[in-house]
Amino acid sequence: MCRPHSTALRHCSSRRASAVNRACTDAVEAAVLSRRVGELFDAVVVDAREKGRSRVQVLDPPVLAPVIGDVALGAALRVRLVQADVGSRVVESVPA
Repeated sequence: MCRPHSTALRHCSSRRASAVNRACTDAVEAAVLSRRVGELFDAVVVDAREKGRSRVQVLDPPVLAPVIGDVALGAALRVRLVQADVGSRVVESVPA
C-alpha cells in the first residue's frame, strides 16, 4: 500500500505503473501469438535462469517469451510455441 509521503508515493506509483505496463505487454504478445501455437520461431536467450525458466527474444514477431528448458544466455535457437493464452496473458515456448 502506498504511504502519503511523496517519495514513497512516487516509488509505489512507479512500481504499479510498471506492473500494469508489463501486464498489457504480456496480453498483446499473447494475442499476437495466439493463432501460432505449435509453430517454430528463431529466438535469442536474453535471460537465463535456473530451474529451466528463461526468457527469449523472438525475432519475428518481436516478442519476449518464457522458454522452458536448459538454455544458455546469448544462445541463438529455434523455439516451439506451446502456449499463448490472452486471458491469462501467458506465453510459453520450448527449445525446438
